[in-house]
This record gives sequence, structure tokens and C-alpha cells, in this order.
Amino acid sequence: ISGTLREWLACAGHTLDSDPRELQPVPGIPHSLRAMGFSMELELTYPAQAFGSDDVFCQLTVLVNPIMTSFQQTDFLDLPGDGSNKTALRTRTNHGVRVTMRVSGAFSSFDPGAFLKVAVDSIVLLQLPFYIVQFIALYCLGFISEIYRGAKRANFNIQQQVFGQIARLMVASSGFDTMA
Repeated sequence: ISGTLREWLACAGHTLDSDPRELQPVPGIPHSLRAMGFSMELELTYPAQAFGSDDVFCQLTVLVNPIMTSFQQTDFLDLPGDGSNKTALRTRTNHGVRVTMRVSGAFSSFDPGAFLKVAVDSIVLLQLPFYIVQFIALYCLGFISEIYRGAKRANFNIQQQVFGQIARLMVASSGFDTMA
């Protein structure tokens, strides 16, 4: 978006020579915006859009608020002459424009790649692949599924397993003792 100051003011229905008292009825202010300065706010509004639409609409509103925006600049000038040290003091008052922007609203678009990534991440975090493979192994492989179900349902007693392992180690060590 680009434009000249004249064009922006025209959007707001004003010119540099507009009477600021029409905008703010305050006594004692200058007779034109040019003579006092002003604040110009560019308001960008993004209205809601239809889902799936790739078009982005932006409504621009220009608001003018007369304020004193003056800047004084003081210069000392050396006056030309016949060797005299004459100086002059020059003070200039400039009036300007303060431009601000305000943005409101929102716009969005559908990203299939981002949707797929979120879907895959959710499936992995919920451990769905583990449960699917487990279901297939336990119920869809015929006779092998019966073996898997039996192994999964077997009770495990740590005390019996420890005693059995110790007995197997003793038998194995007695074989080595007889060879030695």
C-alpha cells in the first residue's frame, strides 16, 4: 500500500487546508491542519473470510486527529560583512504529521502439510501403531495368534523364575566341575 499525503488525507475526507476546528471544536487552534500538524492513523482491518478461500481482504480506514506537532529549530548565522563578527539568530517552527498504524482482525489458510504432520504426531503419541500391531498379532494370524495370546496371558511369578534359573545354573556348573 502506498500513497501521497494528499491521497491519504483525501481518503479521510480532508486536505492540508481543512479547518481543524471541524474535527475538534477547541478555541484558539490554528485555522488549518497545515499550520498546526496532525496525527494520521491508518487502520487496517482484516474481516473474517470464507473457509478455504485464498483471497485476503483488507479494509483501510484513515483517521485524522489535529494535534500540535511542532518542532522548533534554532540556528546561529554568521552575517557577511567587512570583518565584523555579526551573527543572527534564526528560529524556525515546523509542523509535521505523525503516522501510526493499527491492525485488527485475522486471516488464516488451510495447510495440508501441517494438518498431516499434526495427524501423524497425534497417532504416534497415542501409540496407535502399537495397538494395531498387537491386535493383528493376537487375533488375525490364525494358529500363530493362539500362541501369541497364550504367551501374553501366561502368569509370571518372579520367585519361581529365580529358583528355576538358580537350579539351571547349578546343573550347568556341576557339568564344568566334573570336567575339571
